[in-house]
Amino acid sequence: MNFFRRQLNFRNYNLGVLAIVAAGAYLFLVALALAYLLYFLVYPGPDAIGATFEGLPAIALTAPTSLLLLPVTGPFDAFGPGAAVFVLVLSGLVQAFVLYVVLRGRRRVAPKAAAA
Repeated sequence: MNFFRRQLNFRNYNLGVLAIVAAGAYLFLVALALAYLLYFLVYPGPDAIGATFEGLPAIALTAPTSLLLLPVTGPFDAFGPGAAVFVLVLSGLVQAFVLYVVLRGRRRVAPKAAAA
């Protein structure tokens, strides 16, 4: 548990504040794309027949991870688009964490204790 607490304490890293802001902005964009997708899933257009492209922004934002995981949801298409939306949410969270880890940089050097 202490390992995870150290990983998520962004103030212990050189660029921790920048990393948390960038990951938060990325998650905000993913949330907007998913809200756009969910809106059109609940309220489809009157002339929407067949394939539509409302999910494309969410897929593009979560691109490498979602493109690997979306083919796995094929057998679950009978239950509706819920599995694909879950994969997009999971992909966004995973990529935001990876972005945070990559951007935060090295740990700050602990100050040396003053000798008495």
